Amino acid sequence: MVEPGWRKHFMTILGISRTSYYCPRTVKAKSDAIAITKLKAAHLEHPFYGVYRLSLHLG
Repeated sequence: MVEPGWRKHFMTILGISRTSYYCPRTVKAKSDAIAITKLKAAHLEHPFYGVYRLSLHLG
């Protein structure tokens, strides 16, 4: 039978946080940075647009 808290115990032994065990690191792609820049520019141009309208605006 597996003891409760075994993950916490092994993460402590390995010296890594439990969050890094559950959530793999994500790498932001260059295309994400470009999309964020376009979204911010559209929001500055049309500050009263909501999510739906911004998505239509960006196409």
